[in-house]
Amino acid sequence: VLVQRLSRAKMDAVAANLPALLPNLAQFERLIVIGSDTEVALDNQIFGKPGSPAKAAAMLNQLRNRAHDVFSGISVGRLSGQNPAQTAVATRLSHSTVYMRPYTDAEIADYVASGAPLDKAGAYGIQDSVFAPVQQLDGCFAAVMGFPARELAGALSDLGLYLPGLAHTCRRFTGQPCCLTASRAGK
Repeated sequence: VLVQRLSRAKMDAVAANLPALLPNLAQFERLIVIGSDTEVALDNQIFGKPGSPAKAAAMLNQLRNRAHDVFSGISVGRLSGQNPAQTAVATRLSHSTVYMRPYTDAEIADYVASGAPLDKAGAYGIQDSVFAPVQQLDGCFAAVMGFPARELAGALSDLGLYLPGLAHTCRRFTGQPCCLTASRAGK
């Protein structure tokens, strides 16, 4: 899947540059590097970052009052500071279905004029409380924002690592219930 490949490429790029970034790299017994990528898909078309106001408006028009898919990939590398080329990697995929509300042309114009959609896959941020484009979410709020906490926890677990309190941190950061907690509750 594209987002998994891109998250791995981002993680690998950081890992490859660690010796230049951390001159004292060898003193670290273990390092964790994380890469993440998110894409929006509608009708077999991928909506990345729009790159221009016109493309942002076009994406938002296409998404309006429709459901679409959001895929987030996350890759976690466990590196040795002694030899950063020796890496254990876990990669995970998140899928959410997002239902957009029937926002108006004027709302699109105002949102695009704000500049906010230009650096977001699909030209929107689920967390944007002013534009508030999302009517319903089936999936993970944090993953749609671009950082799938549940999949991060799973990838870390695959590598024998655990982050206690991740669900609490996720909720505090997003203001939404963490899908990690929901998955533990069997939801």
